[in-house]
Amino acid sequence: MPLRRKKRKTPRMAGRFTINHMFNTSDDIDTSESDSSDDLTQFHGKTLPVTCSAGRGVLHKSLFATEKYGKCIRTEDAWLSPQQFLKLNLRGGNWRRDITSHGKPLGILIMRRILEPHRANCKCPSCSEENLVDEKNDDVCFECNCGETELVCCDGCPRSFHRRCHNPPLQDITL
Repeated sequence: MPLRRKKRKTPRMAGRFTINHMFNTSDDIDTSESDSSDDLTQFHGKTLPVTCSAGRGVLHKSLFATEKYGKCIRTEDAWLSPQQFLKLNLRGGNWRRDITSHGKPLGILIMRRILEPHRANCKCPSCSEENLVDEKNDDVCFECNCGETELVCCDGCPRSFHRRCHNPPLQDITL
């Protein structure tokens, strides 16, 4: 698989990543009406399990920017923006309504300030088109879950590795 070098500015999680551990199948869909008295403790972590139709992923709240920018949803195969995750799993839908976490649509989570989208005129790196190429791979090593030093990125999947952590270890001539 082709590999390239990379240094990341914003931390992005990976490390032995599986989508299924984020989901409790009995709690995937909450059919109760959402009201302000709901228990919101399940939304306090740094990540949220999300679904859209049959698609599953993990939304990283610190990377959430807008529907189009800020690839904040990690699936088994890629980092996606909410709009990309929606298009991959449900044609013609609305990301605020059709992407859910613990049965609650993202629109409700935004209204309750669990998720905070960036303003339309935001100039931060997550909202910049220049940053989109840099959002294809994890910011930490898949093996050791550390991102302090230079990582090598796989072009075929979203994983990143330290040279020494890759199996077999990578040499300069390999890159």
